[in-house]
Amino acid sequence: MAMETIVELFTVKLRATMTVSEDGIQLNIGQDEREKLLEYLEVIVPEYVQQVGDQPISEAKLIELAAKWQIEHPHEEMTEPVTKLPYDVEVRYGAMLQEISKATGVSQAQLITTMVNKSYQKVVKERDA
Repeated sequence: MAMETIVELFTVKLRATMTVSEDGIQLNIGQDEREKLLEYLEVIVPEYVQQVGDQPISEAKLIELAAKWQIEHPHEEMTEPVTKLPYDVEVRYGAMLQEISKATGVSQAQLITTMVNKSYQKVVKERDA
């Protein structure tokens, strides 16, 4: 029997298909959700695991390191590092960013980066036109 569900892995909520059988329970996470989890782990794992270094890590190794850390620290949660931006965001915009971040599952820093990149591309296109 298979059913759609929401699972939380390493503090990230993901859509998954859960299959229950006599052999156990199996979770199948779709490609989009998997990419979302891996992007998150690429940011988080280096903050919590010193042995990572600067080299790219395989998907399996990222999940292994995150699982190992979580087992060793059962009363703690991995959270995305907070970066102090070099500029102030007005309170009303900060609140909107926070709401959008929660609704989309994208960090506030990533939202700001996307907005800056889009604005930059617009300026470059207008300049070159």
